[in-house]
Amino acid sequence: LRQAAASVAPTGVMNQLRDCHAANAARSIHLARETLSLVDLFNSEGIRVLPFKGAVLAAMAYGDITRRQYDDIDLLVRPEDLLRAVRFTRARGYRAQLDLTETELEAYLEAGWDYSFTGPSEDYWVELDTSIGPNFFAYRIDPLDFWKDMETVEVEGRTVPGMSAPLQLILLCMHGAGHAWGRLQWVADIAALIGSRPGLDWDDIRRTAERYRGWRAVLLGIALANRFAGAAIPAPMELEI
Repeated sequence: LRQAAASVAPTGVMNQLRDCHAANAARSIHLARETLSLVDLFNSEGIRVLPFKGAVLAAMAYGDITRRQYDDIDLLVRPEDLLRAVRFTRARGYRAQLDLTETELEAYLEAGWDYSFTGPSEDYWVELDTSIGPNFFAYRIDPLDFWKDMETVEVEGRTVPGMSAPLQLILLCMHGAGHAWGRLQWVADIAALIGSRPGLDWDDIRRTAERYRGWRAVLLGIALANRFAGAAIPAPMELEI
């Protein structure tokens, strides 16, 4: 806005937006550092975690962790490690959103729900999951795919593992569709990710999305990203969209 219409936008509005941006940048850096600390903490216990969305998506899609607004830390865990990760997180002083007995906890995780904690400062959430969405969703995602196809992302001067851009794109579209596209930011994220990866293999994305039963969600996500955020529609999808 400063570059495009600085002479038109009221000074008060520009100052407010500047302050909001500064506050979001500070929070984004705080959450990025908390993400790195959690990755180290889990690694020290032999539990591999994969940061999803948050700072990793900001770095991957926007090239800058301060250019995306996010309020929680999403960590994907291998299915066989999820229960141990939840118990470990509780033991480290993070406060669980749900107060469940061990039997209830095992049944809850078996159903495919994520498990949320508030951080020590209680100003953000930490969500542990093996995939996106509970098991009764129509999607049929194979969580093992996340760990087979990864790429490294630089966050706060460190290299961390991240989900591959194609998988990230598919899951962002499925996540948005599952929540009825309730936030414009989800559309912007898809547009930014597409713009940052001009060499995406769309045939492979289609095969994977169809295997997950999420191809229609991907088409809708790309169509929304095109209409509201100016993302280019890949040539192989123009007729379908």
